[in-house]
Amino acid sequence: MTLPADTEQEKGTQSLLQQAVKAEDGPASGDARAQQAPDASSRPFRPTGSETLVERAVTKYLASIQGDSTLEPSDIRDSLLQRINGEISLENMGRKGASSPSPSLLKIQVLDEISVVRVLLSRHAIVKIDMTDGNGGADNGVLAIYEESGELEGLYNDSESRIMTLISEFRPSMSF
Repeated sequence: MTLPADTEQEKGTQSLLQQAVKAEDGPASGDARAQQAPDASSRPFRPTGSETLVERAVTKYLASIQGDSTLEPSDIRDSLLQRINGEISLENMGRKGASSPSPSLLKIQVLDEISVVRVLLSRHAIVKIDMTDGNGGADNGVLAIYEESGELEGLYNDSESRIMTLISEFRPSMSF
């Protein structure tokens, strides 16, 4: 079963999810040196882009909740939005204090698609299953989620509605 996408937004989210699943097999994202910030007092203020701030906040938060299966999706979503907006507020204070010509960044109200994908991949075993025995090319296959409980416990579920339900838990405003 393939995952049909009716809107461009759905196609984009599914594509991001498939790319991220594929990337899971590659090298770890970022090394420790890239994640360590130099002493802020020893360098002049340099504006940071909103995508970098979001990535930083999501990475830190997901590391802090790793293995905690008691958190509800709404709690994760709200905590992420709070942390991301906190990073944006700090960045805006730095820009203002340094008299930076860069405009203030706007706070966000919803998680972007890549953040949703990263949360899903950190919380669930999602894989791309090749049903062509390697003969269908890189774009062929279906996404499936490993079911840890319920009727399908121990199986990979390729139901489109299951994955869409998970996505909507982290971004309820996304239309499918």
